[in-house]
Amino acid sequence: MRDSSLDNVHRAVAASTPPLAATGKIVSHGFPASAAVDEAKPWQVDIHNQGSTGRIAFGVVNSSGNPGPLKVSWDGRETVVDPGIYYRIYTVDPVPLCSHLATSGAVTFQTMGAYTVRLWGMHEEAGQWFYDEEILAQVTVAAEGAAKQIHILENHKLEVPLLWEGNNVTQPVTVKWDPQRTTITGATLTVRAYSDSDAMQMDFTVNQVKTGSVNWDALQSKQWREAAMEVKTYIANGVNNFKFDYFFTFIPGRGAAAWIYADLLITYTGEEPEAQPQTPTLWDWLNENRWLLAATGIGVAGVVLITRRREPFIIITPPTPTYSRRREEEEK
Repeated sequence: MRDSSLDNVHRAVAASTPPLAATGKIVSHGFPASAAVDEAKPWQVDIHNQGSTGRIAFGVVNSSGNPGPLKVSWDGRETVVDPGIYYRIYTVDPVPLCSHLATSGAVTFQTMGAYTVRLWGMHEEAGQWFYDEEILAQVTVAAEGAAKQIHILENHKLEVPLLWEGNNVTQPVTVKWDPQRTTITGATLTVRAYSDSDAMQMDFTVNQVKTGSVNWDALQSKQWREAAMEVKTYIANGVNNFKFDYFFTFIPGRGAAAWIYADLLITYTGEEPEAQPQTPTLWDWLNENRWLLAATGIGVAGVVLITRRREPFIIITPPTPTYSRRREEEEK
């Protein structure tokens, strides 16, 4: 494997995977959610060739509109990548189906602010590189390297009973600080979720504001999904409610279950804020488990009282660019 020179990285192109081509898919990755200016943070990635024999690659895109350049450290070298440019690490020779490109390095940000970094699994065809998969990494860069991480959910199982439309769990988290002594510079919510059923969606809400979602389309059960969201705007100085809503995107007819990991990373300057999850209220517990109470014949009256009418079951999905046609990436 080796890195690309910068003579061919000013334009980023995406395409579908045509028949008999290599296909670079990201099977695991780690990229920082926060950093301080000039602080080197580690990254790692595993690209899997799920197509035929060919060259595969990992791309790091410094999206247009980011506050400034980033510096990628890999194999003993450092490369500055300006906004609108991507950095590529690729296999020197073609590799067969099921081969992996597993590597790691470090990244440094030179300007404070909120960055969107695109991570690409890529392949080469006819001397040109195309991406097959894209994962967005949201990175908050602060003036000082102070951060505090709170585990919101740890392998929490959320069940949707047979014939139910969906279910949800709410976890309150206390975040308190003295505005005279502390400045919150960023708050990143990261979620990793597994669904044992397909045709499902999970929405993430912070203090009644939807901040993101992940989907399991048809025939995509038993897979992990990851998301990272900047939620600083929605964090209150006090108790904050994080809600995870798991539901069918088609007519429900079977049960489903999800396992959720969720973390909140607070970056700040000044004194360390108080931040810790609270014990869910009795109301929250009853709401999540009302189906179990009803099934066992316990507290039926209470279940009826706390069952909240959901919004009309309408899922609107905006048109999404697919990899079935060639298109040029925004960083031209």
